[in-house]
This record gives sequence, C-alpha cells and structure tokens, in this order.
Amino acid sequence: MAGIQDLTPEYLTDVLGLAVSAVAVEPVGVGIGLMGQLYRLTPTYASGGTGPATIIAKLPGATEESRFVAMVLNMYQKECGFYRELAVTSGALAPASHHVHFEDESHDFVILLDDVGHHRQADQIGGIELADAEIAVRALARLNATWWEHPDLLASPYVRPLNESPFPEAVSMSYDAAWPVALEAYGSMMSDEIREFGARYSSLFRWFCDRLCESPVTLTHGDWRGDNLFFTGDPDVPLIAVDWQLISVAKGVKDFTYFLTQSLRPEDRAAHEEGLLRIWLDELHANGVGGYEFEQAWEDYRLSVAWAFVYPVIATSTLDTADERGAELTRSMLQRSIAAIEDVHALELIPD
Repeated sequence: MAGIQDLTPEYLTDVLGLAVSAVAVEPVGVGIGLMGQLYRLTPTYASGGTGPATIIAKLPGATEESRFVAMVLNMYQKECGFYRELAVTSGALAPASHHVHFEDESHDFVILLDDVGHHRQADQIGGIELADAEIAVRALARLNATWWEHPDLLASPYVRPLNESPFPEAVSMSYDAAWPVALEAYGSMMSDEIREFGARYSSLFRWFCDRLCESPVTLTHGDWRGDNLFFTGDPDVPLIAVDWQLISVAKGVKDFTYFLTQSLRPEDRAAHEEGLLRIWLDELHANGVGGYEFEQAWEDYRLSVAWAFVYPVIATSTLDTADERGAELTRSMLQRSIAAIEDVHALELIPD
C-alpha cells in the first residue's frame, strides 16, 4: 500500500467484499491531522449493490518527518491494533472499521472507517459547553472502567506503559526542539514561573511518566480533546471518539485532565473541574471500579495539569504557518493550560 491512489475500485471490492465500480476521493481534516492523512471515499456499487455511502480512509502522514515520528512512537501500529483487537471490547466509542491493514516493516497502513462527519463535532477553539463536557467525561470513564487494572492490559505488544522507552525519550527530544519556538511565539503570555517550568520541563518528563504509571492504571486514549469527539444525539451511544494513535497504559485521569484543561474555556474549567471530576469518578464507580476516591483523584489531576503542558508546546513547532485554524487552536490550548497550572497550583507538586 503506497497511497490514496492505490485505493482503487478493485482494491475496495476485495477488502469490502462488495462490488465497487468507481470511487470518488476527497481529502478531509486538512491542517488538523499531522501524523496521518484522511480521505472521504464515495464508492459507486456495481449492479445495484449496496454498502456504506461514504467511508473514511486513514493513511500514513504525507511527510517523511511525520512518518518518522509515528514510527518511533508506534502510532500507526497502535491505532491499527486498537481497531483490530480492542475497539470491540472498549464500548461503542470508536467508529466501526471495515478494513485494517498494517505492514510491520514499513509501517504502511490503511484503515477504512465509518464516516462520522455527519455527527456534531465539538468546537475546541470556542470551548466545549458543560453539557457536552459531561457526556465526554462519562464516556471516558466507561472506557477507563473497562480496562481498569485489567489483567490483559499489557497483553498486546502495541499497548505499552506511558513510561516505557522510547516514548519518554522521543517526547523529551520533541519538546526540546519545540520550546524555543513556543517561547518566541507565545512567551508574552507566560509568567516568570511558567517560563522557568517550561525551560526545564523536558528534564521532568520521565518523572511525570513514572508518576502517571503508578497504580491504578488503565487504557488511555492519549488525545481526548474537542476536535476528536463527535456527539451523536443518541442516548445509547452519545459520543464517538477518533484518533486512537496514542493509546497507552497510565492513570485514567491523564485523559480527563488533558480534556478539561485544553478543550474547555478557562472560566468553565475553573468553575466545574471538581464537579466534572466527581462525575468521572461516579461513572467509574457505577461501572465496577472501587478504591479510587476524590482525594487521590484530585491530587492526580493537579499533577496531570502540569504534565499536559507538553501538548500545546509540541504542537507549536509542528504548525504550518498558513494554517490559521491550527495556530488559533494551539494558542488557545496553551493559554488554557497555563491558566489551569496557575489555578490549581500544579507546580507545587513538581520536584526542585
């Protein structure tokens, strides 16, 4: 599999088991997904056949840089493995997959998914409203509860602890390259304390990962944010989440924290973070998780608030200057991250 040109009618006929006579191709998510390419396929079925009206095809990134990063972090293998093995046992959270192919040596891959574009996508830049945040938090808790301290959590080679090499080393290197860019672009919004923290963040990253891998652990999504969440209006399956390339084993509150601190407006997060954390915990408890209560969860949350600073900083260095939406998104994520760090005094937990 080399690229979108190889997703011919003949290929689709073979992998879908449906006679496809033609296919129209449209790129989607331009300027948003940096590590992979997304296309909407509109098949024409032969002789009155029926099948999905549209399909989303996910393929490797367009640049050598994105493919290299994805290979180092096993991002493509993780997502293919998730759709092959874990999606069916993780609740109805992910789009249904029609075909998954991964090549071990080259890391070339193709995933054909249900098109969820007709559902309402969260507005991450504007900030997620409280009602949607509650839906997202409950859905996340159900995913976390399914895999909470599960004996098979590490049974798959692509589901690894957050602190296992080469993840901490690779992210630290990426952060070191990104920090000067973030400082130049957004340093004016940082206090001296945040600047000092940012300057030594990469030296703390392994410590963060080790702390976030202390029991209890579960399966984490890794990129649980507004742009990746679609709201269906269906009370049985109210939310569909995409982009499962960063799954890992860690404390479940990690995803919760990233979502709250960078997808909600700062004033909404500050007003409702304790209430949303209790909702997340209540949903965990309702789904069989015990022994993890608010005091520990709040401390883990505060630590994760500081850890999540890595996301907008690294995003800053990967932006295309012509991508106005991406720049606005990154700026809002960084502003919100800083506000959360200061509001909950997260840096009090960081070692000297």
